[in-house]
Amino acid sequence: MSINDENAKAYVLSATVASELHAMTDVARQVSIIAKNARALAIRAGESVAGFRAITGFIEEISQFSSQRGEAIDQMATDVSRISVENIRMSDALARFNQAYNSDAKYKTSLRFRMEFLNDASEELLRGFRRSIRRLRTEIDEIGGQLRGIQLMVTSSRVEASGAGNFKEGLDSVADQLAKAYEIMNGHISKARSMMHNIRMEQL
Repeated sequence: MSINDENAKAYVLSATVASELHAMTDVARQVSIIAKNARALAIRAGESVAGFRAITGFIEEISQFSSQRGEAIDQMATDVSRISVENIRMSDALARFNQAYNSDAKYKTSLRFRMEFLNDASEELLRGFRRSIRRLRTEIDEIGGQLRGIQLMVTSSRVEASGAGNFKEGLDSVADQLAKAYEIMNGHISKARSMMHNIRMEQL
């Protein structure tokens, strides 16, 4: 596979990653609403669900982190797509200069200087691209780890609900909504992670 082919692949994959992360941040915002509703429920329930109030605060923190980091990573993925396009254009320009240089062009000296400049610029662009890929992979792994905290909150919510009396149904509903949100968000992150690891750094 040529460098251009691999850059084109990176462009498509990173653009798809951006889409997955955008969808994840939408769900993270919904989790924030779930947390606010859960907090209101905990206030009504009073001391019978005192432990649940702490849980709602943690849920809100995870939601805010996921939304903020998701937006930042979404931008990173968009930047990777942009750099991919720049790499393709740079590679095409170098190929044309090489073709002209090897065809005994009249102004070979000026062409050589331009080619050296383009080669240096291309190498710097490639180094930046690799750094962006590595950073994007790390950020995606980190947010995936944070999301696992929602699973713990689901379990804790169900434990609290078991002794909540008349409020048990409401707390169980919160746990169900959280479980569903985690499943969707984790699905988006898992797809994004898989796509990023399909970009072969050694080919770039």
